[in-house]
Order: sequence, then C-alpha cells, then structure tokens
Amino acid sequence: MKTQRYDLIIVGGGMVGATLACALGDSPLRIALVEHQSPSTRWPVPDFDIRVSAITRATENVFRAVGAWPGMEQRRVCPYQHMRVWDAGGNGEIHFDCAGIGEANLGHIIENSVIQAALWERAGQFGNIARICPATPAQLAWDNRQASLMLSQGITLASSLLVGADGGRSWVREQGGIDCLGWDYQQTAVVATIKTPAGHQDTAWQRFLPDGPLAFLPLPGAYCSIVWSTRPAHAETLLALSDADFLHTLQQNIGDVLGELEGVGPRGAFQLRLSHTREYVRPRLALIGDAAHSIHPLAGQGVNLGVADAASL
Repeated sequence: MKTQRYDLIIVGGGMVGATLACALGDSPLRIALVEHQSPSTRWPVPDFDIRVSAITRATENVFRAVGAWPGMEQRRVCPYQHMRVWDAGGNGEIHFDCAGIGEANLGHIIENSVIQAALWERAGQFGNIARICPATPAQLAWDNRQASLMLSQGITLASSLLVGADGGRSWVREQGGIDCLGWDYQQTAVVATIKTPAGHQDTAWQRFLPDGPLAFLPLPGAYCSIVWSTRPAHAETLLALSDADFLHTLQQNIGDVLGELEGVGPRGAFQLRLSHTREYVRPRLALIGDAAHSIHPLAGQGVNLGVADAASL
C-alpha cells in the first residue's frame, strides 16, 4: 500500500495531542492525528464523567485560541472563584481568591470527556488535519529524512516530525528507546461524583489527611468531583464500601464545610506515579504531555503542563 505523507504525525488524539493538532489547524502543514478510539461527542449525557481536570486561565486561553473553548462551554464547565486548602493534623490553612488577582475566576473544573470531545470536534473542522481513527500503531522507524509509522491496519504514514502524545505508558517513547525516570507514589486516587445539596460555594476544597489529600472540586449545580489520594489498601477498602458507608467516611474526613453530603455516583481508582523522560526530543521525534512527564494530581497541573508543551512546540 502506498505511503501517506504528512508534515506532522501526532500519535494520541487525547487532550494534549488534539490541542497540538488544533493549534496547527489552517496552517500550511498537513497533519495526521492518530487515535486508537475516537471520543464520544454525543451531548447531552446524563451523568458526570468521574475524571475531571482543573483548567488554569493560561490553558483556557490556549483552548480559546484554537477555537475549542465554545465546544466546552456549550457542554459543561464550572468556574471557581476560591480555593481553600487546610491540614487535618494542625491549624495550617490557606485561601486563594480570584479578586486578589483581579480575575473573574481562578480557573475551571471540566470533565475530561468534555475537553476531549470539544477538541476532537474542532480538529475535524480543519481541512489540513486528517483524523485517522480507529488506528493502532504497530511499527515506528526513522532516519535523517523522515519518521515512518506503520499501523496495524496495514497503512504506512511518513512525516518530517512525529510527536508522541500517547500518555504515561507511551508506545512512541518505548519505540524511540527514550529512558523514563520516576517512582510510584504508593498512592491510589479514588474518584467519584458527590451531591452536595448545600452547594460548593464556587470553591475548590482540599484537605491534607495523614495518608494523602482529599479534594472536592466544584461541578455545575450542587455537585462536586472528589479525588482522594490514599494508600492502595485504603483505596481498596473505600471502593468496597456501600454508598452509604462511603458517604459517611467522606463526611468524617472532609468535615461540615460542604454541609451534609447526600448522593454518590460510580467510583473509580487509578494508581499515582511520577515519571520524567531523560529526553523530550530526538531527531524526527518529540514527546509531549504524560508521554514526557506525569506528576501527582494534588496541584491539578498535569493536563495544564501538557497543553503548555503543545503550545511551546
């Protein structure tokens, strides 16, 4: 089969890879955006995504610049004006207020599926971006002239530069032989959507517990997305609890700052690990997002760093 030639191949059409593609939309470059499975763009959906991201003002500006922000706003975003962080083991407390920096908000909490859908839709609106999906990379080769990517479907793509935006277990990084340093945090993040009838006060809440931070992140309406970073054994216990017992345990650990907690949605969990590659670039190859670096979610910087990678590249 004849090789399909592009100026840029992006492996990974998630939040970071799609941002890079959209940033180059309507440019003279021919771009291939390769993704294993296209995100669902169906809307509305009845339930909140249990995975969310805290989007900074800088990242919002990038999303606006590439034309994806309207697609997010039309779905569901939640601005927050305050952030309160305190220590369960002492009197330490800090409060951030958007008024202190002269801004309308400190950022937005947005479901990952909303971000992905809006960016994927936007990428499809550009004539110079080919969304190649579903597609599974099978073989990668490069020389001083080009990078060549063979897909399991038998298609070969070639370009002057190939970018790996394929996540923390990056296939591109592995094929490129790029070493990755890091360690396991010995923590698991338990996530869920919680109903808070008293409201969240347009505030992101984070309490530092002995085993790790517990965050309540505001969602539209009287809901919060929780991220509880804790020991793996404790996480397993939390996942096994009944809804009533889980809510009771949450209430004990967050206190009464959000009033009485009521409903809880499906729970999920993911392991936490720090990783950092020795090299971000090699001839004809580059890594961005979690393929290059991943960190603990307590500061909410992961996807923002990845979007900054895309903007820099």
